[in-house]
Amino acid sequence: MTVAQVNSVADAFTRGFSDDSQVILGARMADELDGRMRVVAVVSGL
Repeated sequence: MTVAQVNSVADAFTRGFSDDSQVILGARMADELDGRMRVVAVVSGL
């Protein structure tokens, strides 16, 4: 994925959250994931 694609996903994920929300997104690609991506989101302040 490109950085622009990651930003697009992050924007879609956080759309509608309050402005006070704190969001940390992480993504990792690894050979054992067989072309898939693992995404982790930590959200607080909803």
